[in-house]
Amino acid sequence: MNEPQPEARPKLMRIREAAEALGLPQATLYRATRAYPGHPFHLPHLRIGKIIYTSWPWVEEWLKRNRSDGGSPLPIRLGMRRKA
Repeated sequence: MNEPQPEARPKLMRIREAAEALGLPQATLYRATRAYPGHPFHLPHLRIGKIIYTSWPWVEEWLKRNRSDGGSPLPIRLGMRRKA
């Protein structure tokens, strides 16, 4: 069989690692994992126990969807509320 080589397989990384690589707060990526699938802000992920993993191809696709110049047709709300 033609099994992919280990270096060709997508590597899972914790949200903390992805946040460090992107220079973003971890809270931003955790919030993205809580968005509903199908929503433009949703970050694909895998949960094993309490630990959430994602992969670099998923993160790249998420970044492309959320660009300011070619983003989604829906407004993205981060769930932050202003104090009245």
